[in-house]
Amino acid sequence: MIAMLDIAGLAVALLLLSIAAASALTAQNLGRRVIGLFVVLVGAILAAAALRADGGMIIMGAVVATSYAAIGVALLVRSQETYQSVEADDLDAADLRDEPVEPRV
Repeated sequence: MIAMLDIAGLAVALLLLSIAAASALTAQNLGRRVIGLFVVLVGAILAAAALRADGGMIIMGAVVATSYAAIGVALLVRSQETYQSVEADDLDAADLRDEPVEPRV
């Protein structure tokens, strides 16, 4: 019975990881991308726990996820301050406006 629960826990973790990865890849809003990738990291930590990984590895995964979230939020704030937007299309358009024209040969 316990083995079935371990398999179910691993399946749920992998499902969470897959759905979050798909949502992070398709999101146009940078905030949703950061949240989606954070949920992917949480799913990976849950999968490692379901596979009975060391406690140190679980803690390291939590530290990496927390660090990623902190850096991601800082970049979101910087993007909002600089470009007044966190939408990927707006940032791409602003990047094209700021890029110098390439010389023609």
